[in-house]
Amino acid sequence: MRFRMTLLLMALMIGTMGSGRSVYGEVNLSDGKAKTYDTRKPWTRWWWMGNAVDKQNISRSLETFKAAGIGGVELTFIYGVKGQEDRDIAFLSDQWAEMVRHTVEEGKRLGLGVDIAVGAGWRLGGPMVEEADGDARLVITQTECAEGSVYDKAFGDREPQALMAFGDDGKRINLSDRISDAGRIAWTAPAGKWTVYEVGQKYSGANVKRPAPGGSGRSVNPYSRKALRNVLDVYGDVFEAFDPGSFRSMFHDSYEYTGDWCDSMFDAFEKRRGYDLREQLPALTGVGEPDLVARVKSDYRETASDVLLDAFPGYFSEWAHARGALFRNQAHGSPANLLDMYAACDIPETELFGRGEYSLLVNKFASSAANIMGKPLVSSESCTWLDEHFNVTLAQMKSALDDLFLAGVNHHFFHGTVYSPADAPWPGWLFYASTQYNPNNPIWRDAPALNRYIAQTQSFLQSGHADNDLLIYWPVYDHWHNSRGLMQKLTVHGDDWIRKLPVGDLAQKLWDRGYTFDFVSDRQLEQAHVGKENRIVLPGGHYRALVMPRCERAPVATVEKAFDLMGNGARVVVQDHWPQHVPGFDPDGLRGRKMRSLIQEKSAGREVGPDVETLLGDTVPPETMGHGTGLKFLRRKDGGQTVYFIVNRGEAVVDDWFSLTRPFESIELHDPERSEYGEQGGGIGRAALRQTPTGARQFRLKLEPGESIVAVCLPKKRTDARPWDYNDPMGDAIELKGVWSVQFIDGGPALPAAYRTDTLKSWTEQDDPKAESFAGAARYRLEFDAPAVSADKWMVDLGRVFESARVFLNGVEQGVLFTSPYRLTLKDQTVGAPALKQKGNVLEIEVTNVAANRIRDLDRRGVQWRIFHDINFVNKNYKAFDASKWPVREAGLIGPVHLIPLKAVQ
Repeated sequence: MRFRMTLLLMALMIGTMGSGRSVYGEVNLSDGKAKTYDTRKPWTRWWWMGNAVDKQNISRSLETFKAAGIGGVELTFIYGVKGQEDRDIAFLSDQWAEMVRHTVEEGKRLGLGVDIAVGAGWRLGGPMVEEADGDARLVITQTECAEGSVYDKAFGDREPQALMAFGDDGKRINLSDRISDAGRIAWTAPAGKWTVYEVGQKYSGANVKRPAPGGSGRSVNPYSRKALRNVLDVYGDVFEAFDPGSFRSMFHDSYEYTGDWCDSMFDAFEKRRGYDLREQLPALTGVGEPDLVARVKSDYRETASDVLLDAFPGYFSEWAHARGALFRNQAHGSPANLLDMYAACDIPETELFGRGEYSLLVNKFASSAANIMGKPLVSSESCTWLDEHFNVTLAQMKSALDDLFLAGVNHHFFHGTVYSPADAPWPGWLFYASTQYNPNNPIWRDAPALNRYIAQTQSFLQSGHADNDLLIYWPVYDHWHNSRGLMQKLTVHGDDWIRKLPVGDLAQKLWDRGYTFDFVSDRQLEQAHVGKENRIVLPGGHYRALVMPRCERAPVATVEKAFDLMGNGARVVVQDHWPQHVPGFDPDGLRGRKMRSLIQEKSAGREVGPDVETLLGDTVPPETMGHGTGLKFLRRKDGGQTVYFIVNRGEAVVDDWFSLTRPFESIELHDPERSEYGEQGGGIGRAALRQTPTGARQFRLKLEPGESIVAVCLPKKRTDARPWDYNDPMGDAIELKGVWSVQFIDGGPALPAAYRTDTLKSWTEQDDPKAESFAGAARYRLEFDAPAVSADKWMVDLGRVFESARVFLNGVEQGVLFTSPYRLTLKDQTVGAPALKQKGNVLEIEVTNVAANRIRDLDRRGVQWRIFHDINFVNKNYKAFDASKWPVREAGLIGPVHLIPLKAVQ
């Protein structure tokens, strides 16, 4: 039985302040039932290696995730572990389904959501994919025929999709209807020189990547609805045994298919482009005048985009919805218009790969599609291979996550966590392209602090809707107008495809100047109309202006829409000039003449020029804090409040007063790293305000490099909230000196001996061989008296820390620090009792390092821990992994540790 359901994904916001705030994704089914998921917390991709799982370890793992602050898992099924083959479970088998069902049931018990990747490994496919449904490439064979020669060929039952002869005088002859019933042709070339083009397709050879046992096979043809239906029906038969809504969403990983064709492409092309592509086969193969070649290829690329959009996210969404699930999709890597591909699913997902090897402009394509079409969640495959294995820190992860927040992501999936049974020797089962965000990695000890930071931040960023001022037209036709090659993929691992066009430089410049924007496609722009205050209204929000970057080609309908918006009062600014050409093949010139006539008639006096910022003027002002300060921000609207997420990406402390483009009477500042402690813990407070001589209201903002904050602009004055603590010093920092007691408390391979020292340095420098290879936590303890100086309160600064620290003073937990600067304001012991006693204070700092030194030790001793099938385990450059020659990495508390006297909040 198939269940047809109407799905609505919505964000429900409860509360307006601090840790009481909660956000949930709710899937509403047509039978009135609803499933609610905590999307506020980060989720993680959970690889099942060989599907070698059991119920006891599934439950144990999920309980561990829950305790660490994970909100849900995405099940992904991959290759297995050497020597553990007897544990493997065949993909889609009854036993596999039983393990998945147990996961869903345990998720319900624990309040964890469950998404499922459809397929084993990635690239949808498997043993059920016949060659006819496989990922296909266009094959064009050219045969030269002189006058009087005979083109003689037997096709059998594999007749070509097209067979055309082209003469050197421009004549064309369709030879398809001359193929006999027996599948043979014998054609004599008439006068002149001829070239026969035979068109077919063949399987690309792109099989499913990294498949689980039982999941190997061809990848499906994503351009073919029929092929998708055939493969998804097999999965659907298995999922019939699951209750509707068992899975929050069905997931499709990044588009890594290599094909470019399907057997219905010619018909789709003629229907959509208005001419027969068979008539332009020379141009399609690159033969002819370059502009004609580029135009025909542009038409092919647009058609491929249309066909892919209809077949892949179109049918996949229908299929998922029929099973009570949403469709979450990574569109990047596809040759289609990414904005339309992302918009066609329920949860568009981007990804971040590598350390500094990503482009936030590319990441903004996913959030732009969501913002424009009113989709509340934008997810990300986050923290993929940020550094070499076992070297990634929580600080690096926060930095990458903050970048994605700035790009509009509000639903993070870690990449990720491998199922590892309790009896697996350390470091457990591992995936080759992961941050290794798992309980065997020592960073897991303080990972709950990072998870809380994400939950606090996402509670704001899932609230309300984006509040961007500008729409920037994405001129995809300039990208498609290229005589080279055939397929042009829009990848997330590089941004050449946007940087090579003027829109890339313009968008980056506007972003750097403090403007907020979403990219918009031709298809999305068709839905725009002018609303109140002459705003451009789209399903997800309204915008103050449309920016047309310098581009050469756009459809007539898009230019007509721009003029229509202008005619109804909307702001449209054009960089340099209006598009000069229509895209694609225009044999009679009709569309081109219409475009020129339209521009000549309506462009006079319109806002056109080289400097878009000047054209926008004061009517669409940028945020001044976003220019020349090192600050980056994201802005959202939540009812009558405006929410800013702000990060200091500069190298210096920012301490200044700023005006905002959105009105406010009060501003609440929330530190997502400390807001769990509420107002008394210094995580939430009312910003200091002032009024300039010109009457502008400003607020004070102070951020260290790398720090982030949430500013909530309130429409009414609020005086009952605690003032924000800017931690202004009232004296010089005082170094804490004395004898530190160091005790190793958690980790391995063995706990080093405790020691005492009056000089803080890396614990790897101790005269203890166990310390050099140790990965885990050590407790540093110092007794001291309060300094003989006056202070309203105190801050402790730990100096250099490798890599995270839990801080306790006199038995009171002060907080967890995992990013620089490693400092925090000390909390009072009890109400009315200051943090420091006059005598006998005890400072305890539990420092946790990364696993690099322990992995180095395993490789130096020749321990075989890389025991995985398929690609096994490689380094970040896809070379053989070997940590034996790594230098020993610093670990522990390096300091120096200081107390800083602070002024009371005024």
